[in-house]
Amino acid sequence: MSKNNDLSTKDFVLGVVFGATVSAIAALLFAPKSGKELRKDLGETTSKTLESTDEYLDLAREKGSKVMHDMEDAASTYFSIAENKMKSAFTKAENQLDETTDNLDELVEDTIEEIKK
Repeated sequence: MSKNNDLSTKDFVLGVVFGATVSAIAALLFAPKSGKELRKDLGETTSKTLESTDEYLDLAREKGSKVMHDMEDAASTYFSIAENKMKSAFTKAENQLDETTDNLDELVEDTIEEIKK
């Protein structure tokens, strides 16, 4: 995965965590609760946010791994195709060179025979 994708994923996850945390804290602070209830709710919200973050990170890793695997497969396929095409081109060039050499040999032999006559 590229640096830009890594940064985008990291920025996204940080944004989700930050947004969830700020909204949860705001909701709890404006709710009419005692300090004990508020601390309990803050702890639960923090735990849920951390769990969500872990889930997002796992999903991002999984998708990144799949993208890398797909890219490796595609590159392998393209390199194989390129190798086969190059081999074919070299074989054609070699055959053409052999044919040209044979034609030149015949022309030289014919010329020598003509000169002898």
